[in-house]
Amino acid sequence: MTLLDAAQALDNLASGRLPSQKRVSLGLSSLDSLLLQDGCEQALQDAAAALELFVAAGGLSNKGKEARARYGVLAAAVRRAMTDG
Repeated sequence: MTLLDAAQALDNLASGRLPSQKRVSLGLSSLDSLLLQDGCEQALQDAAAALELFVAAGGLSNKGKEARARYGVLAAAVRRAMTDG
């Protein structure tokens, strides 16, 4: 379980592809662990929420241009957290 899984799942969503359920689950677990720490930035909370919504929607995602751009922004935030932490 790594933040890389979360970033790659969000990258897949940003490009209009469906990520594997395993990658989403591992990435979400990693983000959830990080969220338990104090001072977690809002973008990481948003990334976790986006993956949770994806799971809640049964693996369906909003493939609109704005949603895909948002997934890309969230993936970048997760990657920043990987290098900052």
